[in-house]
Amino acid sequence: MHYELSVIIPVLNEIGTLPEIIQRVQALPISKEIIVIDNGSTDGTREFLEGLDGVRKVFQPENLGRGTSVRRGVELATGEYTAIHDADLEYCPEDLVQMLAIARNQRADVVYGSRVLGGRKTNYFTYYLAIRFLTSLINTLCGAHLTDAGTALKMVRTSLFQQIEQRCSGFEWDFEVTTKLCLTNAKVVEYAARYRPRTHQEGKKLTALDGFPSLWAILWSWATFRRDVRWEK
Repeated sequence: MHYELSVIIPVLNEIGTLPEIIQRVQALPISKEIIVIDNGSTDGTREFLEGLDGVRKVFQPENLGRGTSVRRGVELATGEYTAIHDADLEYCPEDLVQMLAIARNQRADVVYGSRVLGGRKTNYFTYYLAIRFLTSLINTLCGAHLTDAGTALKMVRTSLFQQIEQRCSGFEWDFEVTTKLCLTNAKVVEYAARYRPRTHQEGKKLTALDGFPSLWAILWSWATFRRDVRWEK
């Protein structure tokens, strides 16, 4: 079967939100496959997935990092486009429909669901400043024009996604892949995604310390990515 979209859902201990996310993705009016990568959950998430039909499931033996889960999902994707959607409720899965329409109407290779497009400040202040700094660095190094390089809501043409070498295993994966995508000839556009940040008490896993490996991922990716890579569309 030809799918319009592969939706990768990396998950670690999200039993409180995962069932709703999967239900809402399943209800999207597009042909899609859902690939859930469990990263060693211990809160009942794994047991829930084992009894779930209609989704592709991968069970990591332990917590190998969000980036490792996403990379595994990208390897398995078969849709025309591949989207990353976290298992929490910070983003709205319904935005994937509009993002797919934008990708097709604008013949875009990459669509990012920006949390700050239009001057919004919908993140905690320290995170907002860090994201703005890291995004500006990518823009400067790569000649890009992004507003939110760290968004977890990404949609990439699958053939391109699978061509980009990816090595990072943690949250810094977002910045590695963004830097490399911006160094190709891919067409990248942004969409003003709906976003509601949750607190650490609600289960948010990202911390301010994740900014340091993200900075390194940008610099390393920019310095080592082959400049002669040009994606054949």
